[in-house]
Amino acid sequence: MITTKLIIIGFGSIGQRHYKNLLSLGYENVYVYDVDPKKIQDSRFKIQDLDEKTLKDFNVAFITNPTHLHVETALLAAKAGCHLFIEKPLSHNLKGIKNLIEVAKKKKSIVMVGCNYRFNKGFKMLEEVVKNKKFGDPLLSRVVISQNLIKSRPGVDFKTTYAAQSKFGGGVILDSGSHAVDYLSSLFGFGKCVSAYSEKNDKLDIDAEHSANFILKHKNGVVSEVSLDYFGEPKKHSLEVQFKNGSVKWNFAGNTIETYDSKSGESKITSIYGASEIESARNDMYVEELRHFLNAVKYSGPVINDLENAFEVMKILIKAKK
Repeated sequence: MITTKLIIIGFGSIGQRHYKNLLSLGYENVYVYDVDPKKIQDSRFKIQDLDEKTLKDFNVAFITNPTHLHVETALLAAKAGCHLFIEKPLSHNLKGIKNLIEVAKKKKSIVMVGCNYRFNKGFKMLEEVVKNKKFGDPLLSRVVISQNLIKSRPGVDFKTTYAAQSKFGGGVILDSGSHAVDYLSSLFGFGKCVSAYSEKNDKLDIDAEHSANFILKHKNGVVSEVSLDYFGEPKKHSLEVQFKNGSVKWNFAGNTIETYDSKSGESKITSIYGASEIESARNDMYVEELRHFLNAVKYSGPVINDLENAFEVMKILIKAKK
């Protein structure tokens, strides 16, 4: 049993996932706060009021409430001295982020912003090819993230989700795009959004953009094309990188890594997870993400997506959204 006291603030789908994963990792003192207390079944670990005094009892706070409340809530927890895990995206705009960075530094808080795909086995395989330059320097990358928002959460009216509501930080750019910009920047370095186009119409009848395409120019010269939408079927998520001497495609939805060596002409498709692993594969990356963060808290070590990094990601996303 690990006695560290943790609190999850916001008990929607991602908050519930982190709760179950924390228990599986041996953390038993996991408390929960949500504006809707009916979501929390175990009253022993239910927090009724959220304020700085209450938060001082906790070592770690997970900020998993709606996006537009992330910075405000994180600031409250940071002032109370908590280490912070903030779910992606960091916020719905840039307001208050600099202040949060300053407070976290003053309090010496370890802060990590969610980046679960960086812990996916398939992404790590692609990342290794980039690092060891197996096919030479990277030149171009293409990301496609496509899903049907209507069917994304069975039994839930999609129009009530944060993804469908612009004022809550919804829209495909902040939602899906936050993943793409984060892992592309980790591979190729930060850059700038040089072109962007988004659209919203009566296809889904939501006030947030349901499709977007934008181009990033990274500092190392790589150009990334990002295509996002909320109405695609079947679900797609892939990242393809074209190198000087070949290409690699990570197909998250299809559970494969495809490589092509232009020198030998050899093509290869490899399954990322075995047949017995596929059902649990999506959760594995969330568990590894928690391990990384909690080890950083325990040993005062660095995290791979700190506040400054996430702030740079936000700048690119807001530029694309505008």
